[in-house]
Amino acid sequence: LDARPIKRNQAGVPNATHCLNLTIVFTLGTDGINHPYLNNVSYSSDANYMHMRPNPQEGITSDLYQPLLHQMVRKPGDLNIPSPISENGNQLPVIQSDQNGHYLVPYNAVVDIFLNNTDGGEHPFHLHGYNFWIIATSDYPDAEDLYKNDYIQRDTVSVPGSGWAKIRFLADNPGAWFFHCHIEWHMSAGLALAFIVSPDQLIANGFKISSEQRSLCRALKQFNDKNQTNSNFH
Repeated sequence: LDARPIKRNQAGVPNATHCLNLTIVFTLGTDGINHPYLNNVSYSSDANYMHMRPNPQEGITSDLYQPLLHQMVRKPGDLNIPSPISENGNQLPVIQSDQNGHYLVPYNAVVDIFLNNTDGGEHPFHLHGYNFWIIATSDYPDAEDLYKNDYIQRDTVSVPGSGWAKIRFLADNPGAWFFHCHIEWHMSAGLALAFIVSPDQLIANGFKISSEQRSLCRALKQFNDKNQTNSNFH
């Protein structure tokens, strides 16, 4: 973390306006397999092609033919995710989730994420849609003060085993953005979440579900329905 970017942060690094603490846990299941959790949730959603649990009945649903981005546009006020709240022990408002791994982030919020890794293995976490500043890790905690206003930017950070990492990102890109461990089987097993960044701003920016996207969803459903029919026939 003592490396400095060639392109320096001329405007400095913005101060955090919101925060989120995430705890990485692996728990041995009755099936004898270690299952991963972020804040007690092992992420799954048919909307992200991760078929692992029943479809939630309200808010963001796990619908193969309703991607998260489409749900943001179709029901921006009915996603069932609380807005950030003040909590004891936190100076900044805390980003909230729907308890299914979807976190609502206000537009232009500057979010500090503290990743606490209780697992003995290192986990490389990757964020879609943004570059973030790496503030410090448990391997180099002094970096937060030594390199203030000139932190290096990346889209992936390695969280040390039995350690932590602190990152910061500016939520200026509305949409549904995946944040996940880049060890592929960890991601597919649920070591992931989705940031739902400002549905209202997404709509204000003029995003619309294109006819091509609608056609793709319909074609996928027809394809799956046909295969299901053929499978039942055989």
